[in-house]
Amino acid sequence: MVGKGALLALLPLMACTEGGRWTGTIVDRTGMAIVENTDEGMWTAAQRRTFEEEIRIGAVEGDLDYQFGQIGSLAVGSNGRIYVSDTQGQHIKVFSRDGRHEQTIAGPGELGRNAAFVALTVGDTVIVPDPVNRRINRYAPDGTSLAAARRTGASGAVQPERGQLSMAIEYMELESANFRHSRHRRSS
Repeated sequence: MVGKGALLALLPLMACTEGGRWTGTIVDRTGMAIVENTDEGMWTAAQRRTFEEEIRIGAVEGDLDYQFGQIGSLAVGSNGRIYVSDTQGQHIKVFSRDGRHEQTIAGPGELGRNAAFVALTVGDTVIVPDPVNRRINRYAPDGTSLAAARRTGASGAVQPERGQLSMAIEYMELESANFRHSRHRRSS
């Protein structure tokens, strides 16, 4: 761990390695270092970075395939396809790498109202944790619905609602180690 004194000494050095001179200030108030930067960057014209839009997905008006109610998350497949979860629309929209709408996955009632997270496993299987329905929805890369994975306990009862990320992580771990997990369950 870097001490406060070392951090205060390193800040001006890190900020002035190339380009202009750092003109910010460091104020120590009651043992807390407060770093204040100016509005101007330290880089030279040759070092300045600019950003250029390469793709835009989404529209306020027009084609419904490009409109979103509330974006939950997105994932990018191995072939560059972009999967966007729309929690309000309760579906996943799939776009090509150049932003063209290809398909919408999940129909009305298929995903719960809080299914916001979308992830891809090996082979671009789409998984959408659905805590309201206590399951993980699975789709083939072409959008075909696969068997949903339900979380059940030893008695077969559906387990209590859990966070989407923990559901997704557990499922991906199980899928990536499917053989070991299946073999372990059979021997128990």
